[in-house]
Amino acid sequence: MKLYDVLTKKRIEKVAPPEEEYIAPPKKTTFGHIVFWGGIVLVLIIIYTLGVNLARTKVHIKLRRIPFALTDTHIVLVHESKAQAGDVPFQIIKVTDQAQREVIGTQAPFTTVVVKKPAPIKQTVIKKGKKVTVMVTPPPAPVAPKVFTYQIADADRENIANTLSADVFERLKRQTRTQIPDGLLLNPELQFFFFNKNNISFTGNTIAFPAIAQGTLTSYLINTQVLEQAIAATVLHDTKTYPEVVIPEIGSLQIKAISAAPLDPNTIPDTFTISITGTGTIITQASPEEIQKELVGKKTAAFDSILANIPEIDTGTFSMYPFWARNFPKIQSRITVKVD
Repeated sequence: MKLYDVLTKKRIEKVAPPEEEYIAPPKKTTFGHIVFWGGIVLVLIIIYTLGVNLARTKVHIKLRRIPFALTDTHIVLVHESKAQAGDVPFQIIKVTDQAQREVIGTQAPFTTVVVKKPAPIKQTVIKKGKKVTVMVTPPPAPVAPKVFTYQIADADRENIANTLSADVFERLKRQTRTQIPDGLLLNPELQFFFFNKNNISFTGNTIAFPAIAQGTLTSYLINTQVLEQAIAATVLHDTKTYPEVVIPEIGSLQIKAISAAPLDPNTIPDTFTISITGTGTIITQASPEEIQKELVGKKTAAFDSILANIPEIDTGTFSMYPFWARNFPKIQSRITVKVD
């Protein structure tokens, strides 16, 4: 039935009486509850402890890269026997060999030997028990056989000499390449070939005979690592130095000899100036082992400040396993460092 207020003529809502609040009785803590929750806490502690002690870290490092461009930059090389700290040393490899080509010659004119009849000489003989002097004609001397000589025409000698020169040069270059020690840079502009055309024999005793030529190749070899450091010092103007750098383009830089080429293979200068032109990138070097040593046992929050103290590093990131570990592993081998 609906109720209305006579004066306001509004419906009067029937208000239900308030419900009584139910209060649950307190649970009783039993020994089983203590064992259960204590076991969970203990397992969590064990997992956390093992995770921290067996933590592993992967670190990704990007090295500092410095682009450069050199134009006719002069660097003085010093022979290894005279080099001191800070010098760029060079050493010499000298190889001597010969090459030959079979050639066809033409018969050279020869001189006819005229054999004269020997004159009679006095000789004492015994006839009938008495000494008698008589005139005796000795037998003629034996005539040596004709020796024919063959030679190359003057017009062909230049071409043959050039061919032999190229043969010797290629042979010497191949032999030199097999003798270059690791860590030394060989540049064709610093190889000097000595060849004397006047030492070639253009005559023989048969129509086909070998023309033999000999040459010497002297190569100036530069210590690659020291040259890279010298280029880095030049590019950075000595404002910042790094213990070790690498220049991947070191072999493609244009190198020219500024000092005069030696005139004799036995002449070895104390110093030799070269010019370098080209572009490349100086890449600093950081040892993964050194990075591991810097991180061992340190807090992960100090990662950026640790890398900031290593000038060769540009940027770095790391990932931890397990993720909740807050310190880098205390064992160096559990830190894996990848360097780019």
